Amino acid sequence: MHPNEHVNMSQSTNDVLPSAMKMACYFYIDDLLISLNKIECSLANKTEEFSGVVKIARTCLQDAVPITLGQQFSGYHSFIKRQIEEMKKLQKNCLSIVIGATAVGTGIGASPGYTEKIYEYLPEVSHLAVIKVDNFFDGLQNADIYLKISSCLKGLSSGLSKMASDLRLLSSGPRAGFAEINLPAVQPGSSIMPGKINPCIPEMMMQVCFDVYGNDQVITFAVDRGELDLNIWEPIILKNIFDSFSILTNCITLFTEKCLNGIKANKTVCLKNAENSLSLSVVISSIFGYQVANNIASEAYEKNLTVKEVAVEKGLLNEAEAAELLNPENLTDAVKMHHLLNSRTL
Repeated sequence: MHPNEHVNMSQSTNDVLPSAMKMACYFYIDDLLISLNKIECSLANKTEEFSGVVKIARTCLQDAVPITLGQQFSGYHSFIKRQIEEMKKLQKNCLSIVIGATAVGTGIGASPGYTEKIYEYLPEVSHLAVIKVDNFFDGLQNADIYLKISSCLKGLSSGLSKMASDLRLLSSGPRAGFAEINLPAVQPGSSIMPGKINPCIPEMMMQVCFDVYGNDQVITFAVDRGELDLNIWEPIILKNIFDSFSILTNCITLFTEKCLNGIKANKTVCLKNAENSLSLSVVISSIFGYQVANNIASEAYEKNLTVKEVAVEKGLLNEAEAAELLNPENLTDAVKMHHLLNSRTL
């Protein structure tokens, strides 16, 4: 080849880099899905394991009606299943790339037939079913795909952080907190208070989620600041989105193996809280009206009695009726409770 002979590679960093980024995101999602499948399996097991553990629900951090610990964990489980499906949808979008657009979308500098051939050859070597984007100009100007991916990672993080925060509350104590579950101890929690065990794995999960939120903010700015015919901020998008993928993938696995798999229910505490809850007055309200139920709940609180004890004392229910209608386990099943209330003759 003559030294001055020009070799046309038919490529530009402007189309190669964003194409490589999207293909890399595809593989990062693959790795994340492995971790998500692990946590989904763990939560499914805990939902089943805790299906018979009756506890009190809480809204606004105040006592609400009874549920089972399994029902509570089923919410976490459903959330993860939904995130898995969202990730799979986004993963498909990562296969639409801009190779062939060259510098600004016109394809200038590419040899005749190059674009057609690259989309025949690239799937073979990458083992990905990549396709050409509908519009090269759109593909180079706009980086909203990364905003969608980052938003999905942020959404996933919000649920994981909430779940981890819940576990901290539910395991708080062991004698002056909720103490409804026990987390596996992974390290001594205090150098000054012997025996204290901190929920360090949930706290690690929450901090990773906070980091993802920060990465998402950077990505938002970078996507927003693409000007005219090219978004030049893809290096910082790449850095932050890949960081979010990596820390989430690693942390979810640790969270699953070092925390979720080893959670134990404190059944005695859970049942005691449910039986003592003033929220059982919802049954009294269904039968006798809100004002009567409010009076029963107020008296139970003032005298440090249960709703059941006051209802029997006032003659609203006999012992057998109270035992059935105010059984917290029955209140976790709306259909069963409906039949019980309808079968009672006032």
